[in-house]
Amino acid sequence: MKKIALGIIFVLMAASIIPVYSIPQERTQEQINARNMLKITEMAKERVEALLGKITANSSLMNIAKPIVDNCSEMINKANNLINESINALNNGEYNEAMNKLYEAMKLLHYCFIKLYELSYELPPRAMGLMEAINNTAIRIEALNATLKGLSERLDYIDDLINEAKSLLNEAMLLLSQGNVSGAANKLGEINLIMAKINLAIKNRAQERFMLKLHEFTNKINATNSSIANSEAFRNMLKHMEKKNLKEAINSLKSLQKKSSIISNFISLDVNASRNGLNIKISNIGNSTLLFPNSAYGIIIERKVGNVWMLFHAPIAAQVITPLEPGKTVSIKIPIHIMPGTYRVVVKAWTEGMNNQIVTNMEFIVK
Repeated sequence: MKKIALGIIFVLMAASIIPVYSIPQERTQEQINARNMLKITEMAKERVEALLGKITANSSLMNIAKPIVDNCSEMINKANNLINESINALNNGEYNEAMNKLYEAMKLLHYCFIKLYELSYELPPRAMGLMEAINNTAIRIEALNATLKGLSERLDYIDDLINEAKSLLNEAMLLLSQGNVSGAANKLGEINLIMAKINLAIKNRAQERFMLKLHEFTNKINATNSSIANSEAFRNMLKHMEKKNLKEAINSLKSLQKKSSIISNFISLDVNASRNGLNIKISNIGNSTLLFPNSAYGIIIERKVGNVWMLFHAPIAAQVITPLEPGKTVSIKIPIHIMPGTYRVVVKAWTEGMNNQIVTNMEFIVK
Protein backbone atom coordinates (compact mmCIF):
# COMPACT_ATOMS: atom_id res chain seq x y z
CA MET A 1 0.00 0.00 0.00
CA LYS A 2 2.84 2.34 0.88
CA LYS A 3 4.62 1.79 -2.41
CA ILE A 4 1.46 2.29 -4.42
CA ALA A 5 0.65 5.55 -2.70
CA LEU A 6 4.22 6.77 -2.99
CA GLY A 7 4.08 6.36 -6.73
CA ILE A 8 1.41 9.01 -7.01
CA ILE A 9 3.35 11.67 -5.11
CA PHE A 10 6.05 12.20 -7.71
CA VAL A 11 3.39 13.00 -10.30
CA LEU A 12 1.70 15.34 -7.85
CA MET A 13 4.96 17.13 -7.24
CA ALA A 14 5.68 17.29 -10.94
CA ALA A 15 2.27 18.69 -11.71
CA SER A 16 2.22 21.16 -8.82
CA ILE A 17 4.20 23.84 -10.66
CA ILE A 18 3.44 23.91 -14.36
CA PRO A 19 4.85 26.94 -16.19
CA VAL A 20 2.56 28.93 -18.39
CA TYR A 21 3.50 28.54 -22.05
CA SER A 22 2.16 30.38 -25.03
CA ILE A 23 0.25 27.58 -26.76
CA PRO A 24 -0.61 28.08 -30.42
CA GLN A 25 -4.26 27.80 -31.38
CA GLU A 26 -5.04 24.07 -31.46
CA ARG A 27 -7.46 22.54 -33.89
CA THR A 28 -8.33 19.40 -31.93
CA GLN A 29 -8.73 18.42 -28.31
CA GLU A 30 -6.25 15.57 -28.70
CA GLN A 31 -3.55 18.11 -29.63
CA ILE A 32 -4.25 20.04 -26.44
CA ASN A 33 -4.27 16.86 -24.35
CA ALA A 34 -0.96 15.69 -25.81
CA ARG A 35 0.76 19.04 -25.23
CA ASN A 36 -0.51 19.26 -21.65
CA MET A 37 0.68 15.70 -21.00
CA LEU A 38 4.10 16.64 -22.38
CA LYS A 39 4.38 19.56 -19.94
CA ILE A 40 3.47 17.40 -16.95
CA THR A 41 5.86 14.62 -17.99
CA GLU A 42 8.76 17.05 -18.47
CA MET A 43 8.11 18.53 -15.02
CA ALA A 44 7.92 15.05 -13.52
CA LYS A 45 11.31 14.22 -15.04
CA GLU A 46 12.82 17.41 -13.61
CA ARG A 47 11.51 16.63 -10.13
CA VAL A 48 12.80 13.05 -10.22
CA GLU A 49 16.18 14.30 -11.44
CA ALA A 50 16.25 16.82 -8.57
CA LEU A 51 15.47 14.07 -6.06
CA LEU A 52 18.19 11.91 -7.62
CA GLY A 53 20.67 14.78 -7.29
CA LYS A 54 19.76 15.24 -3.63
CA ILE A 55 20.48 11.58 -2.91
CA THR A 56 23.75 11.43 -4.88
CA ALA A 57 24.98 14.48 -2.93
CA ASN A 58 24.59 12.55 0.33
CA SER A 59 27.72 10.38 0.54
CA SER A 60 26.50 8.36 3.53
CA LEU A 61 23.20 7.63 1.82
CA MET A 62 24.99 6.62 -1.37
CA ASN A 63 26.70 3.77 0.50
CA ILE A 64 23.41 1.89 0.39
CA ALA A 65 21.65 3.68 -2.47
CA LYS A 66 24.10 3.23 -5.37
CA PRO A 67 22.33 0.22 -7.03
CA ILE A 68 18.99 2.04 -6.86
CA VAL A 69 20.53 5.29 -8.12
CA ASP A 70 22.22 3.53 -11.05
CA ASN A 71 19.00 1.75 -12.00
CA CYS A 72 16.95 4.94 -11.78
CA SER A 73 19.51 6.90 -13.80
CA GLU A 74 19.08 4.37 -16.61
CA MET A 75 15.29 4.58 -16.38
CA ILE A 76 15.35 8.38 -16.44
CA ASN A 77 17.43 8.23 -19.62
CA LYS A 78 14.85 5.89 -21.17
CA ALA A 79 12.07 8.23 -20.08
CA ASN A 80 13.92 11.15 -21.65
CA ASN A 81 14.22 9.23 -24.93
CA LEU A 82 10.50 8.53 -24.85
CA ILE A 83 9.80 12.22 -24.25
CA ASN A 84 11.92 13.12 -27.29
CA GLU A 85 10.08 10.51 -29.36
CA SER A 86 6.78 11.99 -28.22
CA ILE A 87 7.91 15.46 -29.33
CA ASN A 88 8.69 14.07 -32.79
CA ALA A 89 5.28 12.41 -32.88
CA LEU A 90 3.64 15.70 -31.87
CA ASN A 91 5.45 17.56 -34.62
CA ASN A 92 4.25 14.93 -37.11
CA GLY A 93 0.64 15.23 -35.94
CA GLU A 94 0.64 11.72 -34.37
CA TYR A 95 -1.07 12.71 -31.15
CA ASN A 96 -2.18 9.28 -29.95
CA GLU A 97 1.36 7.99 -30.48
CA ALA A 98 2.71 10.94 -28.50
CA MET A 99 0.30 10.19 -25.62
CA ASN A 100 1.38 6.55 -25.56
CA LYS A 101 5.08 7.48 -25.44
CA LEU A 102 4.46 9.95 -22.62
CA TYR A 103 2.41 7.43 -20.68
CA GLU A 104 5.30 4.93 -20.89
CA ALA A 105 7.73 7.63 -19.76
CA MET A 106 5.52 8.45 -16.77
CA LYS A 107 5.49 4.80 -15.71
CA LEU A 108 9.30 4.73 -15.67
CA LEU A 109 9.45 7.96 -13.69
CA HIS A 110 6.74 6.61 -11.37
CA TYR A 111 8.92 3.60 -10.53
CA CYS A 112 12.02 5.73 -9.91
CA PHE A 113 10.18 8.17 -7.69
CA ILE A 114 8.89 5.34 -5.47
CA LYS A 115 12.41 4.00 -4.96
CA LEU A 116 14.08 7.38 -4.46
CA TYR A 117 11.36 8.81 -2.23
CA GLU A 118 11.61 5.84 0.12
CA LEU A 119 15.30 6.58 0.59
CA SER A 120 14.86 10.14 1.77
CA TYR A 121 11.34 10.85 3.10
CA GLU A 122 8.54 9.54 5.26
CA LEU A 123 5.18 9.14 3.56
CA PRO A 124 2.75 11.94 4.53
CA PRO A 125 -0.65 10.64 5.64
CA ARG A 126 -2.68 13.37 3.89
CA ALA A 127 -5.30 12.25 1.38
CA MET A 128 -4.16 8.61 1.49
CA GLY A 129 -7.60 7.30 0.51
CA LEU A 130 -7.80 9.51 -2.55
CA MET A 131 -4.26 8.60 -3.58
CA GLU A 132 -5.27 4.94 -3.45
CA ALA A 133 -8.36 5.70 -5.53
CA ILE A 134 -6.25 7.49 -8.14
CA ASN A 135 -3.84 4.57 -8.35
CA ASN A 136 -6.71 2.07 -8.69
CA THR A 137 -8.24 4.21 -11.43
CA ALA A 138 -4.93 4.19 -13.32
CA ILE A 139 -4.91 0.38 -13.09
CA ARG A 140 -8.49 0.23 -14.39
CA ILE A 141 -7.57 2.45 -17.34
CA GLU A 142 -4.67 0.12 -18.14
CA ALA A 143 -7.00 -2.90 -17.95
CA LEU A 144 -9.50 -1.25 -20.30
CA ASN A 145 -6.72 -0.34 -22.71
CA ALA A 146 -5.51 -3.96 -22.68
CA THR A 147 -9.05 -5.13 -23.47
CA LEU A 148 -9.24 -2.71 -26.40
CA LYS A 149 -5.93 -3.97 -27.76
CA GLY A 150 -7.38 -7.49 -27.67
CA LEU A 151 -10.27 -6.57 -29.94
CA SER A 152 -9.94 -7.44 -33.60
CA GLU A 153 -11.10 -3.97 -34.61
CA ARG A 154 -10.28 -0.61 -33.09
CA LEU A 155 -12.86 2.02 -32.20
CA ASP A 156 -11.18 5.40 -32.62
CA TYR A 157 -13.66 7.28 -30.47
CA ILE A 158 -12.91 4.89 -27.59
CA ASP A 159 -9.20 5.68 -27.97
CA ASP A 160 -10.17 9.36 -27.61
CA LEU A 161 -12.12 8.57 -24.43
CA ILE A 162 -9.14 6.67 -22.99
CA ASN A 163 -6.87 9.66 -23.63
CA GLU A 164 -9.44 11.99 -22.07
CA ALA A 165 -9.55 9.78 -18.98
CA LYS A 166 -5.74 9.86 -18.72
CA SER A 167 -5.74 13.65 -19.02
CA LEU A 168 -8.37 13.97 -16.29
CA LEU A 169 -6.32 11.65 -14.09
CA ASN A 170 -3.38 14.04 -14.36
CA GLU A 171 -5.69 16.93 -13.45
CA ALA A 172 -6.85 15.00 -10.38
CA MET A 173 -3.22 14.51 -9.35
CA LEU A 174 -2.55 18.23 -9.77
CA LEU A 175 -5.58 19.19 -7.66
CA LEU A 176 -4.57 16.76 -4.93
CA SER A 177 -1.05 18.20 -4.85
CA GLN A 178 -2.62 21.62 -4.25
CA GLY A 179 -4.65 20.25 -1.33
CA ASN A 180 -7.92 20.40 -3.27
CA VAL A 181 -9.24 16.98 -2.25
CA SER A 182 -12.85 17.65 -3.27
CA GLY A 183 -11.73 18.91 -6.70
CA ALA A 184 -9.64 15.79 -7.21
CA ALA A 185 -12.58 13.62 -6.17
CA ASN A 186 -14.80 15.40 -8.72
CA LYS A 187 -12.27 14.67 -11.45
CA LEU A 188 -12.33 11.00 -10.46
CA GLY A 189 -16.10 11.12 -10.79
CA GLU A 190 -15.74 12.46 -14.35
CA ILE A 191 -13.27 9.66 -15.13
CA ASN A 192 -15.72 7.04 -13.85
CA LEU A 193 -18.42 8.43 -16.18
CA ILE A 194 -16.03 8.22 -19.14
CA MET A 195 -15.08 4.65 -18.23
CA ALA A 196 -18.76 3.74 -18.01
CA LYS A 197 -19.17 5.06 -21.59
CA ILE A 198 -16.20 2.97 -22.70
CA ASN A 199 -17.57 -0.16 -21.08
CA LEU A 200 -20.97 0.42 -22.68
CA ALA A 201 -19.42 0.95 -26.13
CA ILE A 202 -17.35 -2.25 -25.78
CA LYS A 203 -20.41 -4.16 -24.59
CA ASN A 204 -22.56 -2.97 -27.52
CA ARG A 205 -19.89 -3.80 -30.09
CA ALA A 206 -19.22 -7.14 -28.43
CA GLN A 207 -22.93 -8.00 -28.54
CA GLU A 208 -23.05 -7.19 -32.26
CA ARG A 209 -20.03 -9.37 -32.96
CA PHE A 210 -21.28 -12.16 -30.69
CA MET A 211 -24.59 -12.27 -32.53
CA LEU A 212 -22.74 -12.53 -35.85
CA LYS A 213 -20.63 -15.40 -34.48
CA LEU A 214 -23.75 -17.03 -33.12
CA HIS A 215 -25.34 -16.93 -36.57
CA GLU A 216 -22.21 -18.50 -38.05
CA PHE A 217 -22.31 -21.19 -35.37
CA THR A 218 -25.98 -22.05 -35.90
CA ASN A 219 -25.49 -22.27 -39.67
CA LYS A 220 -22.60 -24.68 -39.14
CA ILE A 221 -24.58 -26.82 -36.67
CA ASN A 222 -27.52 -27.03 -39.05
CA ALA A 223 -25.16 -28.24 -41.76
CA THR A 224 -23.01 -30.65 -39.73
CA ASN A 225 -24.73 -31.88 -36.55
CA SER A 226 -28.39 -32.82 -36.85
CA SER A 227 -28.61 -34.19 -33.28
CA ILE A 228 -27.73 -30.81 -31.78
CA ALA A 229 -29.76 -28.91 -34.41
CA ASN A 230 -32.90 -30.84 -33.43
CA SER A 231 -32.46 -30.33 -29.69
CA GLU A 232 -34.87 -28.16 -27.72
CA ALA A 233 -32.07 -25.93 -26.42
CA PHE A 234 -30.87 -25.23 -29.96
CA ARG A 235 -34.37 -24.40 -31.21
CA ASN A 236 -34.91 -22.07 -28.24
CA MET A 237 -31.65 -20.32 -29.04
CA LEU A 238 -32.80 -19.72 -32.62
CA LYS A 239 -36.07 -18.22 -31.39
CA HIS A 240 -34.27 -15.80 -29.08
CA MET A 241 -31.86 -14.85 -31.85
CA GLU A 242 -34.76 -13.98 -34.14
CA LYS A 243 -36.10 -11.69 -31.44
CA LYS A 244 -32.56 -10.28 -30.87
CA ASN A 245 -32.83 -11.28 -27.23
CA LEU A 246 -29.12 -11.84 -26.65
CA LYS A 247 -29.35 -12.64 -22.93
CA GLU A 248 -31.81 -15.50 -23.44
CA ALA A 249 -29.89 -16.71 -26.51
CA ILE A 250 -26.76 -16.99 -24.36
CA ASN A 251 -28.69 -18.86 -21.65
CA SER A 252 -29.91 -21.32 -24.28
CA LEU A 253 -26.36 -21.71 -25.55
CA LYS A 254 -25.14 -22.47 -22.02
CA SER A 255 -27.88 -25.05 -21.62
CA LEU A 256 -26.78 -26.61 -24.90
CA GLN A 257 -23.14 -26.64 -23.81
CA LYS A 258 -23.88 -28.31 -20.46
CA LYS A 259 -25.19 -31.35 -22.31
CA SER A 260 -21.85 -31.80 -24.09
CA SER A 261 -19.19 -34.12 -22.71
CA ILE A 262 -16.30 -32.63 -20.69
CA ILE A 263 -12.71 -33.14 -21.87
CA SER A 264 -9.61 -31.77 -20.16
CA ASN A 265 -6.66 -32.79 -22.35
CA PHE A 266 -7.03 -30.33 -25.23
CA ILE A 267 -5.46 -27.36 -23.43
CA SER A 268 -2.01 -26.85 -21.96
CA LEU A 269 -1.74 -24.14 -19.29
CA ASP A 270 1.41 -22.36 -18.16
CA VAL A 271 1.02 -19.86 -15.29
CA ASN A 272 3.74 -17.52 -14.05
CA ALA A 273 2.45 -15.84 -10.87
CA SER A 274 3.72 -13.02 -8.67
CA ARG A 275 2.11 -10.55 -6.29
CA ASN A 276 1.89 -8.04 -9.16
CA GLY A 277 -0.16 -10.27 -11.46
CA LEU A 278 -0.21 -13.29 -13.73
CA ASN A 279 1.30 -14.24 -17.05
CA ILE A 280 -0.75 -17.06 -18.55
CA LYS A 281 -0.02 -19.09 -21.67
CA ILE A 282 -2.80 -21.17 -23.23
CA SER A 283 -1.86 -23.74 -25.88
CA ASN A 284 -4.19 -25.78 -28.05
CA ILE A 285 -2.58 -29.25 -27.96
CA GLY A 286 -5.49 -31.03 -29.63
CA ASN A 287 -6.49 -31.52 -33.24
CA SER A 288 -9.60 -29.29 -33.19
CA THR A 289 -10.00 -25.53 -33.14
CA LEU A 290 -11.06 -24.39 -29.67
CA LEU A 291 -13.77 -21.78 -29.15
CA PHE A 292 -13.51 -19.59 -26.04
CA PRO A 293 -16.45 -17.56 -24.70
CA ASN A 294 -14.67 -14.20 -24.56
CA SER A 295 -11.55 -12.26 -25.53
CA ALA A 296 -9.85 -13.31 -22.25
CA TYR A 297 -9.99 -16.93 -23.43
CA GLY A 298 -12.49 -18.00 -20.79
CA ILE A 299 -10.09 -17.38 -17.91
CA ILE A 300 -11.25 -17.04 -14.33
CA ILE A 301 -9.04 -17.01 -11.23
CA GLU A 302 -10.16 -18.73 -8.03
CA ARG A 303 -8.73 -18.61 -4.52
CA LYS A 304 -8.84 -21.50 -2.08
CA VAL A 305 -10.58 -20.58 1.16
CA GLY A 306 -10.44 -23.56 3.50
CA ASN A 307 -11.44 -26.44 1.25
CA VAL A 308 -13.60 -24.30 -1.03
CA TRP A 309 -12.59 -22.60 -4.28
CA MET A 310 -13.98 -19.05 -4.41
CA LEU A 311 -14.02 -16.67 -7.39
CA PHE A 312 -11.13 -14.23 -6.99
CA HIS A 313 -10.97 -12.40 -10.33
CA ALA A 314 -12.57 -12.49 -13.78
CA PRO A 315 -10.67 -10.36 -16.34
CA ILE A 316 -12.56 -7.63 -18.18
CA ALA A 317 -13.21 -9.06 -21.64
CA ALA A 318 -15.29 -8.58 -24.75
CA GLN A 319 -18.01 -11.24 -24.90
CA VAL A 320 -17.15 -12.60 -28.32
CA ILE A 321 -16.39 -16.18 -29.35
CA THR A 322 -12.59 -16.34 -29.69
CA PRO A 323 -10.99 -19.21 -31.64
CA LEU A 324 -7.62 -20.86 -31.01
CA GLU A 325 -6.35 -23.15 -33.76
CA PRO A 326 -4.48 -26.44 -33.13
CA GLY A 327 -0.83 -25.90 -32.26
CA LYS A 328 -1.34 -22.20 -31.47
CA THR A 329 -0.45 -20.49 -28.17
CA VAL A 330 -1.65 -17.19 -26.72
CA SER A 331 -0.23 -15.19 -23.82
CA ILE A 332 -2.46 -13.19 -21.48
CA LYS A 333 -1.15 -10.76 -18.88
CA ILE A 334 -3.44 -9.99 -15.94
CA PRO A 335 -2.12 -7.03 -13.86
CA ILE A 336 -3.76 -7.59 -10.47
CA HIS A 337 -2.38 -7.47 -6.93
CA ILE A 338 -2.39 -10.95 -5.39
CA MET A 339 -2.00 -11.61 -1.67
CA PRO A 340 -0.23 -14.78 -0.46
CA GLY A 341 -2.38 -17.90 -0.80
CA THR A 342 -3.38 -20.83 -2.99
CA TYR A 343 -5.02 -20.03 -6.31
CA ARG A 344 -5.94 -21.69 -9.58
CA VAL A 345 -6.53 -20.55 -13.13
CA VAL A 346 -9.60 -22.15 -14.71
CA VAL A 347 -10.12 -22.13 -18.48
CA LYS A 348 -13.27 -23.25 -20.28
CA ALA A 349 -13.69 -23.75 -24.00
CA TRP A 350 -15.51 -25.88 -26.55
CA THR A 351 -14.27 -27.78 -29.56
CA GLU A 352 -15.32 -26.37 -32.91
CA GLY A 353 -18.92 -27.36 -33.55
CA MET A 354 -19.59 -27.17 -29.77
CA ASN A 355 -19.49 -30.98 -29.52
CA ASN A 356 -17.26 -31.10 -26.43
CA GLN A 357 -16.79 -28.79 -23.47
CA ILE A 358 -13.23 -28.49 -22.19
CA VAL A 359 -12.39 -27.49 -18.63
CA THR A 360 -8.75 -27.15 -17.56
CA ASN A 361 -7.24 -25.66 -14.42
CA MET A 362 -3.83 -25.14 -12.88
CA GLU A 363 -3.12 -24.46 -9.22
CA PHE A 364 -0.37 -22.14 -8.00
CA ILE A 365 0.81 -20.65 -4.73
CA VAL A 366 1.76 -17.02 -4.09
CA LYS A 367 4.06 -16.57 -1.11
